[in-house]
Amino acid sequence: MKQKVRGLGMGLVAVVMSCSPNSEFEVPVEVFQQQLSQRVDAHLLDVRTPEEFATGHIPGALNIDWNAAQFEAEVQGFDRSKKVFVYCLSGPRSASAGAKLRLMGFQDVVELKGGMMAWRKARMPEEGSGAKGGTDPEAFARITSSEVPVLVDFYAEWCAPCKKMQPDLEQLEKEANGRYRIVRIDADASRALCAELGIDALPDVRIYHLGDEVWSHRGYVDRAGMEQALQATLRGEL
Repeated sequence: MKQKVRGLGMGLVAVVMSCSPNSEFEVPVEVFQQQLSQRVDAHLLDVRTPEEFATGHIPGALNIDWNAAQFEAEVQGFDRSKKVFVYCLSGPRSASAGAKLRLMGFQDVVELKGGMMAWRKARMPEEGSGAKGGTDPEAFARITSSEVPVLVDFYAEWCAPCKKMQPDLEQLEKEANGRYRIVRIDADASRALCAELGIDALPDVRIYHLGDEVWSHRGYVDRAGMEQALQATLRGEL
């Protein structure tokens, strides 16, 4: 098993951007779950899209899409003296929704650090129909067992840094000439795989060779950073 290289490494310099914010109101999964279990009268809000909510959510959650125009109107009638627990997929939307709720006068708002990705990683209870069409661990093992290096980009449609990286990934794919592969995996649809790999923020980029993970980076990384990691892998340096 090769030793994997984390972060940029190799003298690379880049601005780290990811869809996992830092907030003084965030609490880790265990604290969130413990407080939630002690407050039966609290509001539990899932601020993802209805499509995301349908793939699985925390039991008892009410879905109010943060990005929908009617978000404020839908929470207007809630009791502001009650505790509010709020979460999204990895944290950015719940941070924005939490800030808005506080401005509206809600006295006690708690955000789930790492969102549903962290909840699933901790194997907490979930209800819903389950995501369809994603990549499961068995399929992922086949993909990454390739004889040529495979760069895997875990992304989500709502993730701004992920969208910023997409053109670079497409260009790298055009230039591959069979030397390596580029694979993009929808984290929303591949929740079991993300939980197994411990992915709790996006984007998450990894390079595999012959089944081994040899390089990884959490957050935005530019084309030069990914290309340099691929070249190092091709030279056998990773």
